[in-house]
Amino acid sequence: MKIPSKWNRIFRQEVIRLLSDRNIIDKQFSDLEKLYLFVDKKLFDYGPDIGHYAGLENRLTIQMYETDDVFSETYHKFLHDLKIELGFDFYFQSTPTFRFHAPKSENEDRFPEFHSDRQKGHPPEEINIWFSLTKNNRSNFYLIDKEKSNKWVEDYDSDYKKFGEVSYNSKYGVDESFSEMGFSLAKEVESTINDIYVFDSDCIHTAVPRKEETRVSMDIRINPVEKFVDGYIGAGNMQAEFRPGGRFGYNKRSIGKII
Repeated sequence: MKIPSKWNRIFRQEVIRLLSDRNIIDKQFSDLEKLYLFVDKKLFDYGPDIGHYAGLENRLTIQMYETDDVFSETYHKFLHDLKIELGFDFYFQSTPTFRFHAPKSENEDRFPEFHSDRQKGHPPEEINIWFSLTKNNRSNFYLIDKEKSNKWVEDYDSDYKKFGEVSYNSKYGVDESFSEMGFSLAKEVESTINDIYVFDSDCIHTAVPRKEETRVSMDIRINPVEKFVDGYIGAGNMQAEFRPGGRFGYNKRSIGKII
């Protein structure tokens, strides 16, 4: 589902402010699309020792997990608007995840890696909110709808571990047909800073290496209060506990209890 949004531009400015506060860019910088030309390129490199998901994050992403009170206030205002748009209260990721992708990043051959959040241990009730903060010719972000995603996983006996192993090996020539199947099922998300995308944790998706420009995006995971089920643990290095107040999980209170 695609929802028109003013918040892409607001969070774009917040990212610029936070990068400036960390002295990664100077205070006059505003062209996020050219960020990779003005900062240490190592900040964009992916690696097995970086992030939650064995190399799918980089140092810029990790740095942005620490925000401030100004950002939190803006974030909660957005979530309040989202609650009105969706029509239900939800638990939410305490701090969103910012993704920074740039051309010629080290270990970019980790992509594509077709996966779903469900595969990474997230609850099936969880919903992913994704939006771009940069104006790019292409998003390089591919998404498969829920029905097609579930049918593809059924080809692997509905075993997410088996699916993940084949996905990982496909990058190294073990099963090249796997990625070909993924791209035949997926659609590249439109690159826009006027909309946000909402999809289920079952939906398989991937990024691909960039050929030009920096792409900065933001994703948030929410879980409807009325459908919440406890007990899910992330498959990443951090072993996130997907419950209110859980370790690397959701905020202690739902957005309806905050505003």
